[in-house]
Amino acid sequence: MDTIDSRTLSVDALDERRRRAVKMRLDGVSLKDTAAQCEMSRTTVIAALKAHAEGGWRAVHHTPRPSRKHGAHTLTAKQEREVQRLSKSTYSARSLRGRTFPSLRGIGMACFGQ
Repeated sequence: MDTIDSRTLSVDALDERRRRAVKMRLDGVSLKDTAAQCEMSRTTVIAALKAHAEGGWRAVHHTPRPSRKHGAHTLTAKQEREVQRLSKSTYSARSLRGRTFPSLRGIGMACFGQ
């Protein structure tokens, strides 16, 4: 069976997949089978089911993530240059412990996916 890259689907199509996955799980279909038939990861099926449990069918809605091309940058240009410079350096984690980087102050951990 050919799979479709979900990134190319419309929000409506993704919503339909999520609703179908929730319905299948409520009908007793296993998580593994639901994920395979809906062409979704098990994590996405669980997230849709959790959203349904917390907010009903209206909550089972795909919310697109912001992309880089839509202004999702959280670093200033100066901070980004500093991160690039540090990533190319040969510092060990031990040698960086306790150091501060004033140009990176205030960016928070959100830009690191946490």
